[in-house]
Amino acid sequence: MAPQFWPWLGLGLVSSALVAWGMLWPAASWARATTFSWYLGVTSLYLFLLLRHSAWRGWPWLAVGTLMGAGLTGTTAALWTDTVGWSLRLPFFGLPLPWGWVWGVFAWINMLVLGVRVWRRSGEAVAVWLGWRTRHLMAPLLGWPAIALSL
Repeated sequence: MAPQFWPWLGLGLVSSALVAWGMLWPAASWARATTFSWYLGVTSLYLFLLLRHSAWRGWPWLAVGTLMGAGLTGTTAALWTDTVGWSLRLPFFGLPLPWGWVWGVFAWINMLVLGVRVWRRSGEAVAVWLGWRTRHLMAPLLGWPAIALSL
């Protein structure tokens, strides 16, 4: 088999498990959401490892996207266990959102944006040290938070 086949096979297996397991997540409890958050984090780690084995420019987008998903899912799971009466109502929909969740989402998104500063300072050295073939993390680190904030 061609060496280019293995990263795609691994992504297919990880994604199929993610889709099969993650489809039941919205109706699940906080414990299942916490486990799902850890699963997304491990999937993100796998995708970051693929930066070493493939030069496809989509891997950084998938890796940072799953990392952001892990953080947002973890924020949601953590706040299911500690809910308070304070909430924020969305202007057009009237849905109440807990203030803790809103602050947790902003904190996680800001950590990803701060990753841009770290990547500018020492990203090239880290990419060389890890042997990554794809070193373009600036656009995903800025793009995913912008997408999340626009929703």
